[in-house]
Amino acid sequence: MPGWRELLPQKYRFMKYFQLVLLTTACLFFGLTDASSQVQDDDSTSRRKAYLRQLFSALSPDYLGWAEPPRLAMNNKTLYPQPTPIDSTWTSWVTRTGELPPDFQNMPSMPFLPDPMVIDEGGKNIPVKTTAQWKEKREWLKEQTQYWITGSVPPPPGNLIAEVLDERHTGEFIERDILLKFGPGHRAQLHINLL
Repeated sequence: MPGWRELLPQKYRFMKYFQLVLLTTACLFFGLTDASSQVQDDDSTSRRKAYLRQLFSALSPDYLGWAEPPRLAMNNKTLYPQPTPIDSTWTSWVTRTGELPPDFQNMPSMPFLPDPMVIDEGGKNIPVKTTAQWKEKREWLKEQTQYWITGSVPPPPGNLIAEVLDERHTGEFIERDILLKFGPGHRAQLHINLL
């Protein structure tokens, strides 16, 4: 049974990503817009810097204060996913890019979640009554979710090769380490662990 030291990073990882997902979801449902579209005046910039300081104080520290993410012994895998290929932590990304949060004071206030069964047509709230209207609304919801929360999903690769690297029995389960190769010359690789 793992000790508290092994469980602690996983707990903090979950909390950090839960907080980021919660913030992103709030941005989607409360109608927050892209920060680059905001007018950049001195008051707005100072408020945005204050929001960033609040985020740093409210969120768990990256990797519990480690400069680099701890590595697992097997295959030198990291315990935490990287936010970008260049940056190992969210803090390093913010430091490198200088990105600031949006100026929430200049954004429209929506105290309640939008009704998914209403189509907003330029201020006219049209209730969804037909299958065609629902398909239109559903497509819009998918687009908004993809834009604000999940990001775009690339098409599946056409030349996928799967290779089982290791197979272990863990109690009643079989755990497999799999290497997926795809792309031009199968140079792109993805290591996954299936249980």
